[in-house]
Amino acid sequence: MNAMLGAGAGAAGAMVVGILYFMIMVFLIVYVLGHVRRKQGQKHDPFLGSKVMLTLFMSLCFQVVLLGLAAILVIASMKQSPKGATDLPLGLMLGAIVAGIFPTVLFFAGIRGRGSADVGRKALGINAIVTGLFSTFGIMALFVMALMDQNVVKVLLFTMVYLLAFIGCGLPLVIGASRRYTAEHIVAEE
Repeated sequence: MNAMLGAGAGAAGAMVVGILYFMIMVFLIVYVLGHVRRKQGQKHDPFLGSKVMLTLFMSLCFQVVLLGLAAILVIASMKQSPKGATDLPLGLMLGAIVAGIFPTVLFFAGIRGRGSADVGRKALGINAIVTGLFSTFGIMALFVMALMDQNVVKVLLFTMVYLLAFIGCGLPLVIGASRRYTAEHIVAEE
């Protein structure tokens, strides 16, 4: 049982490192594209670097909180989990919440709405992509495990955490896009 939890902690660490590399690369692309747009004649955004870094830290903290929550739910669903098994995921989750407070307050209090780059919406889209990928992989694993007649409760809990996060990230994007499209469409008809 302890070896299984040790393997789970290793897998969680690998997921955190993978998410870290992916997020850094994607936000680097967002930053570079912001500079390319400026060179194409659009208005310069002096807050572009700050926006990208703050949304990167917020996104990383959000993903680690999700990972910690999923791990806590999976461990809680075990019939015989050893004492202290939830310490690592709980520490990850609480550490990410505490670490995420500062960039979130800075972003929403001081930088959001200034400049021309819409980095917040792009960060929400990136988080929607990441959570959507994890929920898709979870659904695929769920079906494979169900076909093999294995216990699917742990995978179901993991999938539900990421599926709900995907809906939470994707819904504001869809609503905002529909409002923007409707407003542009109404203006075009007049």
